[in-house]
Amino acid sequence: MAEPDLAKIAAEAGLPKISGRMPLGQYLRETWNRRGFALSLARSRIDAEFGVSRLGLAWVVARPILNVVVYGTVFGLILPASSRPENFIPYLVVGVFIFEYFNKCFAGGASSITGNHGIVRSLTFPRLLLPMSLVLQRSLEMIPVLAVMFIFVVAFGEPVTWDWLLVFPIMFLMFIFNFGVALIAVRLTVHFRDVTQIVPFVSRIIFYSSGIFYSLDKVLASNTTLL
Repeated sequence: MAEPDLAKIAAEAGLPKISGRMPLGQYLRETWNRRGFALSLARSRIDAEFGVSRLGLAWVVARPILNVVVYGTVFGLILPASSRPENFIPYLVVGVFIFEYFNKCFAGGASSITGNHGIVRSLTFPRLLLPMSLVLQRSLEMIPVLAVMFIFVVAFGEPVTWDWLLVFPIMFLMFIFNFGVALIAVRLTVHFRDVTQIVPFVSRIIFYSSGIFYSLDKVLASNTTLL
């Protein structure tokens, strides 16, 4: 007597294969239908990450401020004044705050699947939701950070203009970009776990070469190729 085709019987009964890959269209629809899960997971992670400390959510703002103080003190003393941009403090604040957003999405996105073995193995859902929830989490944390950033910029003499409204489309594009970076990083990490060890070094290279605390125009003025 021939053995029953269990895969066929399961398919007819509507039982999906846990590790099976669904068609792209269906996968995207499933992701959209369960977008609430990504948002809920992002909010719960914020509560879990900052709920155990006394300052709580204040650390969302305190961390980038402390980084600004450290980098401003160290590189403000080391770098010659000729390499600094005009109005150095607002320049540094904007650069460090925005880069923190990118860096958290990049580093956190890389481990968003490999660092969640329990939920990945126990539940069937589009894995795209995990890096999405991470980027949503860091985006929600950016709301108070942006408010503090504007206060710093105004306090150090930058005039308020209509150009400031461009921050909204810019941050939206930044969200899309960070989401894309997180997807690339998590894809690489799933197949090559060693990528998580390389991510911090890549992040540092981007940070130190992006002109966050020095003016690229001034430093590379004599090197037209790099400029």
